[in-house]
Amino acid sequence: MDVRARAAAIGLLALAAWWAPAPAARRGRPALLDLGPNDADYVQGFREDWEPDGRTRFHWAGPVAQLRLPIRAAGTGHVLRMRVRRHFIEPSHVRLTVEGRTAAQFDIEADPKVPYRILEFPLPPLEGREAFVLWLQADSENRSPWSLAFDWMEVERRGGDARFGLLVSTRAFILIVVLTALAAPWLAGLPAPWALGHALLVLAAACWGLHHDIVAGERILREGAAAYVGVAALAAGLTRVRRVRQGLGLATPRVAGGLVLLVLVALGLRLAILLHPGFYYPDVRVHAQFAWELGRRGLATFLRRFTENQYRYSLGLQLENGHWYAFPYPPAFYVLCWPLVRVGFRPEVAVSILAASVNSLEAALVFGIARRLGRTEGLALAAAAAVPVLPLFLARLSLAYFPALVGHAVDAAVILYLLAHLDRLGRPRTVLALGVLLAAALLAYTQSLLNFGILLPLFLALQLARDRRPDARRRQLGLAAAGALGAVLSLALFYGRYVPILLDMRRGRPMAEEQVLLDKREAQARAAALSGAEPAPAEEETDPYTGPSLDPWRGLRKAAWRLYVFYGLFAPVAVAGAVLAWRRAESPDAARFVAAWALTYLILNLASGGLPGPNLVRYNKDLEIIAPLCCLGLASAGEWIWSWTRAGALAYGAVFWLFGLARARGLLIDRLWLQG
Repeated sequence: MDVRARAAAIGLLALAAWWAPAPAARRGRPALLDLGPNDADYVQGFREDWEPDGRTRFHWAGPVAQLRLPIRAAGTGHVLRMRVRRHFIEPSHVRLTVEGRTAAQFDIEADPKVPYRILEFPLPPLEGREAFVLWLQADSENRSPWSLAFDWMEVERRGGDARFGLLVSTRAFILIVVLTALAAPWLAGLPAPWALGHALLVLAAACWGLHHDIVAGERILREGAAAYVGVAALAAGLTRVRRVRQGLGLATPRVAGGLVLLVLVALGLRLAILLHPGFYYPDVRVHAQFAWELGRRGLATFLRRFTENQYRYSLGLQLENGHWYAFPYPPAFYVLCWPLVRVGFRPEVAVSILAASVNSLEAALVFGIARRLGRTEGLALAAAAAVPVLPLFLARLSLAYFPALVGHAVDAAVILYLLAHLDRLGRPRTVLALGVLLAAALLAYTQSLLNFGILLPLFLALQLARDRRPDARRRQLGLAAAGALGAVLSLALFYGRYVPILLDMRRGRPMAEEQVLLDKREAQARAAALSGAEPAPAEEETDPYTGPSLDPWRGLRKAAWRLYVFYGLFAPVAVAGAVLAWRRAESPDAARFVAAWALTYLILNLASGGLPGPNLVRYNKDLEIIAPLCCLGLASAGEWIWSWTRAGALAYGAVFWLFGLARARGLLIDRLWLQG
């Protein structure tokens, strides 16, 4: 493709990105605003926070309030619908105004039989020059600062020439995202037709999203565009750095472009889930509170009050010997979120896009690990292709395990570096670099203590038993020294503060900060008593893989069950593929590492499920550490099928992707907070 043809293709794509979404939105489904956890950008004059009411989540409006939809509504035939409740017996006279004209007036009071009612009003002809804004004015003899409790509001097209239009900012975000989807893989080396096809698919997805749910589509684009562009630039830029290409084993520009494309596909799927306005999981707010504390108070105060905030926001607490203890929870994730909060991202958005971005980049780490285990570029790319739809990652993201996934990416980087330097572990420079990387992993997430506390000693034991080469002892000593260095650095920088806590735990001595949690629960109980609500029942742990006695069989069953939970019928395929990866490893050292890696998962489950419970490792996140190995196993099984039938291998890959996408859809539906 010559320069003129490229310029013409880019120009046509830009025109399509600017104009094509408009027809899709014009005849779109009703523009729905679900008031609740993610409505801050759409309301003014409302109470600071949303509240639950049984299975309904609502938001209090003041006597003068505003609801804004990020659309332009024009023409005749629009209908306003909303589900609201008046909690007070004194009636309120409500006036609704759109574009300076009265849309409706009505009286509303508490109704014990139908607490929430759906109101419907035809709207006057709309010009649609600006974003749709509904003004509410409510008058009542009741002097409460709150008027109506809103569950949801929507604008529906009914007849006439009613139509929806996009804001200029929405069009600009689509244009930026689509051009990025073209440029990043193309600059990394992907052939132009493939890059153009990817960009057109992104445009089609944006059009479908705006037609299906224009409010959700706009929010995903607005909040996610910066992350998409940043990750695309980072991924494409790194693939053009010689040392990075060597480290990942990238030898073909076409493969480098394909790898960038996979990163963007993974990121797009994750942003669509986490930034959907209906997505909610309580831990998102917990992480957002910590990010907000850091952004507001600065690093020194944040670290000084970190343990206290663990009790305040219930982060990393475990009940032992009748008391709640703050377990080690490194703040690295919140430090990484700090710049995003400082530049203006809402904390809940900052924590979400950081986790999504880092987890998407893990496709490159999986590729590099496969290459360092001696696999071809094609197979390594197939392993990376499992990352975008890997159910484990999508499930963890939907449960807001954000620090865990960021920490796991650092774990994968350590594994990649170790595999790349297996024959140089006796060099001081390699030992120092590996030790620093290990310290970074341990400081990123506590689970890394268990992961590498098992993986490295197990690998070292296998090397001591099987490696008889003249320089073997020096490399083994280097591995031990790197592990010790990482442990000492992490202990000195962070974990040392938790040593007295562990000692107090053994004696049953409570932490002073526990009173923060007790006071909070007492206040919640008083509030529930005043409102007449039943106190929330205490959650009981129902783990079938725990018991009072040692039972290795219970741990083995847990290991098998956990694989099935996340991989379904592909679990035995992943295991068989991992065996293939072990047998076909490039060197004996790599084969022993794969064996130690797989056994780490088994030992973690034997410890958490087979040891007498409760025990301190019962909550370990026991699948993340082997996720790259499972991706390699899935790809290795596909390679074996390919050797028999290419059509069968392609069908196998398609079925896995459909399986992953179906699981992603189910996870999103499960996390939609609107109910009732």
